[in-house]
Amino acid sequence: HIGGYAYGSREACCRKNFGYNLDKCEYLDVCYPPPPTPEPTLSPTECDVRTWYFSTDAKKCNNVADFEGNTYDDYGSLEDCCAANEESFPVDPDAVMENGCPYYGIYDLCCEREMTVWYFDSKFGDEGACMNAMDDSAVPVGAQEYETRADCCGERFGDINEMTPDNIDGCVVRNKCYPAPPTPEPTPAPTPAPTPSPTGAPTPAPTNAPTPAPTGAPTPAPTGAPTPAPTDAPMPAPTGAPTPAPTGAP
Repeated sequence: HIGGYAYGSREACCRKNFGYNLDKCEYLDVCYPPPPTPEPTLSPTECDVRTWYFSTDAKKCNNVADFEGNTYDDYGSLEDCCAANEESFPVDPDAVMENGCPYYGIYDLCCEREMTVWYFDSKFGDEGACMNAMDDSAVPVGAQEYETRADCCGERFGDINEMTPDNIDGCVVRNKCYPAPPTPEPTPAPTPAPTPSPTGAPTPAPTNAPTPAPTGAPTPAPTGAPTPAPTDAPMPAPTGAPTPAPTGAP
């Protein structure tokens, strides 16, 4: 290193430049580089004042200045971005949230930095889903945790585009930064209208009079008068008629 000094050991360098209190010695050992400093979690106030942009490539409102495809326009709030680019989102009226954007049309870096704990919820739907939370306390008991969404998707479903909040390539994701609207209840089948009451007048009662009682007088009882006695008059001359059969009289 030009302008530097060489020492036989780290201790020799520290003693020369920081004295005998080795705890105050600042050094960089290239054999053991320190881990990168994580980006600080943004406070809600910082998130609220971030500038929003619209990416024509991803069709998303986002708060990342160098997001791929961002236009030169900037917006003071997510609502302003959503309203200005309403016609650029894929048409899906059931997916539009209160801010005017569809839930899949937003990339919120602030929320992503806050909701950093990912886990698999096996009770969601038929297949389960990768979900995120702000800290471990919000993770259901027994749920498998992951460092990133990609880790969860890779193990449970396969790869997924890191900038996509919902189902891509078979990975079911429920990112709480972009809550999907509730599934609308199915429209019930229409109830058939009841058959209207009949309007025809009822059949009138029969008008024919019943058959009158018989009017013929009953056959009179026999009178019981005896057969008249024979007379003494002679028989009249024969008429040529055949003799009638006997009558059985005595």
